[in-house]
Amino acid sequence: MKLIYETSRVTGKCQMCKKYEVTYRKIIQAVERVQRWENEGINPVSTDKERQSIMIWQNELKEIEYMRAAKMKNI
Repeated sequence: MKLIYETSRVTGKCQMCKKYEVTYRKIIQAVERVQRWENEGINPVSTDKERQSIMIWQNELKEIEYMRAAKMKNI
């Protein structure tokens, strides 16, 4: 068993934070694509697929937020 008497800060971001940022950027880009496709009136099938991807990524973000909150609660 190891006891910790002091904490040290790490300059980089944790893996969950990085994954959150990547997923968030994917959502932003996908939303922009969908809006562009709707304005142009093309790719109705691709638009539906992209919307499904956006919903999946939003669920991933919720899971990451839940895991981050649980991890912070344990600290």
